[in-house]
Amino acid sequence: MLELWQTLLSKWRLGEKVHQGITYRLVSKSFNQYELSKIIIGPCGEKNYHPRIMIEEVDGRPVAQSLIDYEVTPILNLKREKDEEQINHAFVQLMEEFIAIA
Repeated sequence: MLELWQTLLSKWRLGEKVHQGITYRLVSKSFNQYELSKIIIGPCGEKNYHPRIMIEEVDGRPVAQSLIDYEVTPILNLKREKDEEQINHAFVQLMEEFIAIA
């Protein structure tokens, strides 16, 4: 996971990129916290996370803390304490998607 995170940071600038109508966003929330998100435009023009993952760097390693996904049913609102495996899996998938379109 660390290698993927380092690759992502080396290929992406902080900010947004639109690819095929989907907004990909990497935002620094503080010196060690990031938001990694994919945003889909809904049928009424609303912007929906699909997903948004909040990451904290701990000792230089990325730790996915939470995940929200408004494009699935039921809506996902996951926290690391209970859903670590599912969040980590989604985090790896999203990083791979970001790297593929960088």
